[in-house]
Amino acid sequence: MANSRSLLSLIAQWHSRGSEDAATDALCFILTRSSSARRALSEFLADDCGPLPITKALSQQGISHGAFPDLVLHDYDDKVIAFVESKFWADLTGHQPVTYWQELPSDRPTLLLFLAPAYRFEAGWLWNELVKRLQDAGHELGPASTEAGLTSAQSKSGQRRLMLTSWESLLDAMAKRSKQDGDDQTYFEIAQLQGLAIDAIERDNPQRDEHLKLLIADAVKRLEQSGWANTDGLSVASGFNYFGVDKCDYHGRNLRLAGAFAWFGIDYTAAKLEDNPLWVSFQHDDSASVDSEAVRSSLGKLAEPGLKWRSKEVCVPIVLPVAADRESTLDAMISELERIAKLIDPDGPTYRQA
Repeated sequence: MANSRSLLSLIAQWHSRGSEDAATDALCFILTRSSSARRALSEFLADDCGPLPITKALSQQGISHGAFPDLVLHDYDDKVIAFVESKFWADLTGHQPVTYWQELPSDRPTLLLFLAPAYRFEAGWLWNELVKRLQDAGHELGPASTEAGLTSAQSKSGQRRLMLTSWESLLDAMAKRSKQDGDDQTYFEIAQLQGLAIDAIERDNPQRDEHLKLLIADAVKRLEQSGWANTDGLSVASGFNYFGVDKCDYHGRNLRLAGAFAWFGIDYTAAKLEDNPLWVSFQHDDSASVDSEAVRSSLGKLAEPGLKWRSKEVCVPIVLPVAADRESTLDAMISELERIAKLIDPDGPTYRQA
């Protein structure tokens, strides 16, 4: 960790590495300097045996297989007692959680903790993905329990625990403890980290408008590579239409999907009224080999009830997983569009590569 006289200077030095790294180093800085912060974390992670005996926190300490846990926590005997992995909206890495789980001692109480935005914690997607990855690698967990903003499960074959909590819950607990202890400097530094976390959570959400636009472009490119889509001579399609006296805004991409002329993108009116921003719609176009009525017949109930302000089009919502990371959100887009394409052309991909 870089030498710093204040949390702000540390963040300034490391912010170019990304929000997760900056927040991790800031958390390590606070835990290293403040016994009040360590006590708060110890109490927050307590089990039936009492608080976790945390005496030291180190960041980016290499372990085997080239893996670097975000934080390594040590106990009074200087033994590793926990790994902490910081997440905002980035994808899970290839090491998460399996490599870190396997590197933790299993013959004594240890834990692997993931920090994530409250939205991802509450949605359950991230926890389910962590458990699935462990199960796929042959590591079984007992039943999960959630209490006071912390979800945990014990290994069935050892003393390791998997835990997931939110940045909001942990930092609130640390701020409360530092205030109770009269540690004004730590309280001030935690407030700075809370601000950084709030900013990263809001700014980097993959379902935020500007990120969805980038994902739409990436999804169309991937569909072209797989042979399901073609965009020759077509362009981005953004603007607005009027439905009665109401202005209906949209941003998306024109494409030919399985031979049918389509538009895929964000319908801002649907986002407000239908609680779903992403849609693919089909309409007649002379460049298409499949007309919109054939699409309507192929899709059946999937295209009902459609959208009133797109009454001449065949409209299908693209439903995304709640609180998923960027790559999983993109995969969900592509999977839904390919599912629709296969209904239109069961013999596809339509645009086969040479």
